[in-house]
Amino acid sequence: DPLGRSAAPARWLMVLAACVIAAVFFLLYLTTLAPDVLAADSGELQVVAAQLGVAHPPGFPLYTIMAHAVTRLLPFVSPAYAVNLFSAVTSALTVAVVYMTGTIITRRHLPGLIAAVALGTATTFWSQATTANVRSLTGLFAALIILSLVSYREAISRDDATAAGRWLVASGLLMGLGVTHHVSLVFLVAIGLAFIVLVDRSILRQPRRWVWPVGAALLGLLPLLYLPFRAAADVRGAAPDLATWPGFIEHVLATGFRGDLFYFTAPSDFVQRLRIMGNVLSFQFEVWLLAAMFVGLVVLLWRDRSL
Repeated sequence: DPLGRSAAPARWLMVLAACVIAAVFFLLYLTTLAPDVLAADSGELQVVAAQLGVAHPPGFPLYTIMAHAVTRLLPFVSPAYAVNLFSAVTSALTVAVVYMTGTIITRRHLPGLIAAVALGTATTFWSQATTANVRSLTGLFAALIILSLVSYREAISRDDATAAGRWLVASGLLMGLGVTHHVSLVFLVAIGLAFIVLVDRSILRQPRRWVWPVGAALLGLLPLLYLPFRAAADVRGAAPDLATWPGFIEHVLATGFRGDLFYFTAPSDFVQRLRIMGNVLSFQFEVWLLAAMFVGLVVLLWRDRSL
């Protein structure tokens, strides 16, 4: 181990602890869950999920399918409540995945637990865990992608080519599903691809190792077909041109929001946004925790550049 750490904790114990953490946070979010129909985007998502419609760009087809499944699995509660509950489930799972990732990286349970509690009780994360929204599922995919990449590196360090290959395929599938759910995750995918190369540069000279991961990533894009199929059925929220190729691309890439995405491109505006980001972070976490995060980042840059 290049970092001189002790042996990794037993997998079964880590998985058991992750299950307990997920259960505890699910109960926390359940007790604070929004009970009914919500306003704005949340209300739209509740209706779209219940009726298998089409949401505003980029459409969120995977979210719609999964949230609809929850409404079917829980017929004894209102569809609005069921969709809110879906956020609680995905958020609790995200916290558990973060715990597992922290434990694998540090080879100790306590740092993973601290990371999990810090995220799970963060102001915005907690609020999103109690309402219908796409961000909770986005967070879960982000956490799963990072977990799969860290596990891939761990397998490489053990010279376990079989496990490394499986984690690479898992990473590809999760990246495909993640981008299918929310196109903003393409930025995390770009970082993930760079990480894969940093961990094992020989992969660039072995294109055969790309086949299954790329295939898995393409498989993860299949839920996008939901959009033109449902548009052809003339469901709620589907514009007629969504069944055409230009309309499909415009909806999936949310090109109507391009002005928002690249609005703060001027250097002076960017500095202002960084200042606001400081306010955002202090709204989520206590100052002592932010300071600890900063110290941890400096240590990580010193000892483990690829990570």
